[in-house]
Amino acid sequence: MNNKAQVSFEYLVLIALIVILGAVVMTVAGNYFTMSGAVKETGELYRNRLKEMITR
Repeated sequence: MNNKAQVSFEYLVLIALIVILGAVVMTVAGNYFTMSGAVKETGELYRNRLKEMITR
């Protein structure tokens, strides 16, 4: 393997690692925002139930 091919392969591996890391970060961020929305909805549901219990 000549020097140019080795450098190109190293850059290819580096770019692949960056893409994989970016995909992992995007997946974790997506799960966080989905979970955050679910927590907000659950909190709102319990708040509404509490209001109903207090007003009865």
